[in-house]
Amino acid sequence: MRDEKKTFYLVAGDVLPEAILKTAEIKALLNQNTHLTVNEAVEKIGLSRSAFYKYRDSIFPYEKSIKGRILTLIIVSENDVQILADCLQILTEADCQVLTINRGMPEKNTAKIVMIIDTQKMRQEIESLLEKLYELPKVKEIEILD
Repeated sequence: MRDEKKTFYLVAGDVLPEAILKTAEIKALLNQNTHLTVNEAVEKIGLSRSAFYKYRDSIFPYEKSIKGRILTLIIVSENDVQILADCLQILTEADCQVLTINRGMPEKNTAKIVMIIDTQKMRQEIESLLEKLYELPKVKEIEILD
């Protein structure tokens, strides 16, 4: 059997079939109450065991907390390669994990750096991190996308 790549979608719950929504409810119930058995959970929610087992590995809750941890920083600065190193140093000191970096081609002595960072283990508030980045003499503008 060929290992096919799965495709994932973010879908509003109100358009999903009832069996899939009930499967998500059962999974949440089992996570909240570790003493509950699958049989008890499916009976409580009103879904067959076979339907639960059919969908259980295909539905996962969207966790809004993830959105708060992954940020995209767009830093506009003078065209100086040292700025990138200085930004990385500040992010490292704050315990941010840099997921991606993209430095655009300079235009009119201005460069744009786009970084996607994970702030889950960050030891300071985002405002403090931004202040430190703005203290870099050649940084002109910082935009945050989340």
